[in-house]
Amino acid sequence: MKHPQSNSELQEKALLYAIGALPEDERRDYVRHLAEDDCQVCVAESLEFQNVAQTLATNLPSETPSDAVKARLLAQVR
Repeated sequence: MKHPQSNSELQEKALLYAIGALPEDERRDYVRHLAEDDCQVCVAESLEFQNVAQTLATNLPSETPSDAVKARLLAQVR
């Protein structure tokens, strides 16, 4: 199904797709939608968010967490 225009729901799905946060079944459906439905609205939204995510990932300085943050994170994982 092609979408006539963007809306907040489509933007949210594109954002979650771009950052790899869609549940697997939704991701499969979204990938199929992008590939088979030729929905230019969703293609444009997902590309825009992918570009933003890539820019943020490559341009932000890396930080080493403090020992306290590491300890809390490891405690949560356990």
